[in-house]
Amino acid sequence: MKEQITIVIIGALVGLFPTLLATLIKWLDKRSLTTRQDRALSIAQQRVEYLNAWIKVQETLCSPEQFDEIKQEVSNELVQINRNLRENLVEEEDEFVTFEERNSLQRLFLLYTPRSVTGWVFHIIFYMSLGGLVAILISGFGLGMGTRGWSVGYLIGEWIFLSPFVLLIFLFRWLAVRSDRAADKKMETQLENKA
Repeated sequence: MKEQITIVIIGALVGLFPTLLATLIKWLDKRSLTTRQDRALSIAQQRVEYLNAWIKVQETLCSPEQFDEIKQEVSNELVQINRNLRENLVEEEDEFVTFEERNSLQRLFLLYTPRSVTGWVFHIIFYMSLGGLVAILISGFGLGMGTRGWSVGYLIGEWIFLSPFVLLIFLFRWLAVRSDRAADKKMETQLENKA
């Protein structure tokens, strides 16, 4: 009995791996974006400080007519710096892809990042359940081969035993898809309101 519980726990942890991997990738992307934004801000600040010092020097060296031209050039450059900074500070949005637009493998195994908390919960439970089922199948078929061998009765008994678990997996998948579709509709509404 302890071995079966251990196998189920290991299977659940293995099932959780895709979700942890997706979360890690998203965190690394966000961290990379933050680093790029910080660098762009630092460059813009250095450039503004340089222009400020340069215009002060030019004010003392140039005639009023020349200084007006220099002020206009600096103004144009500040506008350009501001434009570049705004472009770099805008958080990159993921291209909006609905559930139906994903490929069949992504839809079948929920291989995408959910857009809502309930979606995350159902994705995690789905993967944990799927991992547990795979672990039970591997251990069950391994035990069956060693002790009783393969028989039709054994296979039917296994599937009768596993059918509630399979139904739960399909239920969690259905709930995850339902949650993702609801989040897609909400996102589409928000995008329509922005436009």
